[in-house]
Amino acid sequence: MENKGTNLTPEQALDRLEELYEQSVNALREAIADYVDNGTLPDPHARLNGLFVYPSLSVSWDGATPNPPKTRAFGRFTHPGCYTTTVTRPALFRAYLLEQLNLVYHDYGAHIAVVYHDYGAHMR
Repeated sequence: MENKGTNLTPEQALDRLEELYEQSVNALREAIADYVDNGTLPDPHARLNGLFVYPSLSVSWDGATPNPPKTRAFGRFTHPGCYTTTVTRPALFRAYLLEQLNLVYHDYGAHIAVVYHDYGAHMR
């Protein structure tokens, strides 16, 4: 099965972050509305299957880049590895994230992935 959230360009990653975040928030809003209107609790399997979780942004670097830039204080790696974070309201941070991801993507050949994470989403 192809995972459409892996090996993304910075633009694709941000589009995917926003898509997954909006899906989670909308699902949570609908579940809360169903509870308020009808007293209906969400299906326990929906929660277990990640219906209300944050998207996760992962950036990986294998350390193989010759002469990576070392003079800037941002948009760089100090050690190879996989760096992961959850992102809330990604549209607000799009310009910042795009700048950072473009630097590591182009200068280091970093691999970028966006998938659902294990943490639940909260209403905004």
